Amino acid sequence: MNELRAAVLDLVRSKGLRHFDEPVQLSSGEYSQDFIDAKRALAQGRDLRTACEAMAEMVADAGVEFDAVGGLTLGADQFAHGIALVADKAWFVIRKQPKGRGTDQWVEGYRRVAPLSAEDEAELRTFVMFRRLLLLAWIGSHGDVDVAQELAPTYAVGSCHLAEEYLSSHT
Repeated sequence: MNELRAAVLDLVRSKGLRHFDEPVQLSSGEYSQDFIDAKRALAQGRDLRTACEAMAEMVADAGVEFDAVGGLTLGADQFAHGIALVADKAWFVIRKQPKGRGTDQWVEGYRRVAPLSAEDEAELRTFVMFRRLLLLAWIGSHGDVDVAQELAPTYAVGSCHLAEEYLSSHT
């Protein structure tokens, strides 16, 4: 592990890892006495920069080129903004659904980089569903990995709900 990635791991351990006396409910619905609060771990600008530099480095090491970086709003905003800064790229956000006011966009900001037709935007739900299925397949094929065991029960149920919603809108 290189120095930058080790620094991120140290940040998460020292600033984000929390242990509670009593179990707390996680977003997965499961309970745990241990919780990693990434927002807390990376709340300082220099710490977020370190994490974003590490992510940009990992992408470059993998040979991936990109013009813009983004993700689901709130969960990924700070990373999209940070990576855009350290890599000098554009950033965008994806909402769970259009706001219903203002520009009423599902994808905000990407059109500054490249056109996004209505047909392309309509396919985003397909790509999200495909990504979800790939991760579900990974979980199923890595039953001996702790994180797969933790994710499996609730991720499968959540994937079924998303698939039902997806299929009902694509018939």
